[in-house]
Amino acid sequence: MPTQAEHQALLKKLLPEGPAWNSSDETDGTTALDGLLSALSLEPERVDAAGEELITLTIPDSLDCDLDAWERLCGLPDACNEELDLDDDQRLAAIQGKLRGRGGVNRSHLQEVLEAFRGGTVLLLDRRTPGFEVGTNGMGYGLYGDQWFATWLCEYITNDLTGSPDVFQSGWTLANVTVTANQFGSPITFSQTADRLDFGSGAGYIEHSIGVGEENSLIQGSIWLRSVSGDHSVQFGIVQFDGTFVSTTYNIGTTWARLSFRELSGLGGASAKMRIAGTGAFSLYASWAAAGTVDTVFECQAQHQMPVNTTGVFMILGENGV
Repeated sequence: MPTQAEHQALLKKLLPEGPAWNSSDETDGTTALDGLLSALSLEPERVDAAGEELITLTIPDSLDCDLDAWERLCGLPDACNEELDLDDDQRLAAIQGKLRGRGGVNRSHLQEVLEAFRGGTVLLLDRRTPGFEVGTNGMGYGLYGDQWFATWLCEYITNDLTGSPDVFQSGWTLANVTVTANQFGSPITFSQTADRLDFGSGAGYIEHSIGVGEENSLIQGSIWLRSVSGDHSVQFGIVQFDGTFVSTTYNIGTTWARLSFRELSGLGGASAKMRIAGTGAFSLYASWAAAGTVDTVFECQAQHQMPVNTTGVFMILGENGV
């Protein structure tokens, strides 16, 4: 933005040439004309400053904008955050998310909207039903199970589990289970990164600490499983702080299924754990195990932007960025 001195120099250059005044470019303020031009240059400087301030107020790309006015225009605070004491950064993120959530919907656009709400990276996975597999699927087989009705699946999640979410041989506690790495194609990466879990003839389990520090935190876990052959019953859930295993029993077949839990971490003890348990000799392929604390405000805000026929799973993103 031009300064007052720059406006004064520009005004002097506009003067016609002639002996009535000094037409040089110097503006040292020593003549009456220089004083007049200096006074006249105050107004264009003020207009420039006012215009720049107006742009700052009307474009919500920084905390300098008029947050109150933008919240009125966007209908904020909404049902997600009307009872919360949001700071200015969170208010701006909600405004940006509302504005970017308008228009056509595609995966990259939706990812941009979700990232605007949280100010961090969102991994938005394109998870339609897996393709037909010779030897696994038969004629008349239903390809669109309950876990596959989503157009997109947003795994915005803390990877509190050590290392890659596809690595089950490192950082996990094993009881009567043997892990062999990279034995099958992952439904997430579509590469040979899913590990094989071989359960022995008795009761066995594989578990990992979630790393939640606060008691009674709301935790959500997610994992993809499929059996090597046949159908097998497994338990999947959370070991709470006091050691209680809260789980659901699933019948796992030879097509990928996404299992999840959403439970409180409980009281007492040191940490919560994700656990997969079963009885008898059988083998599973496992992929993309992750868990973390639920961010309910972001979850609500993001679900307002999700298109029809889309499943959203929202948790806090960890340092590993997965």
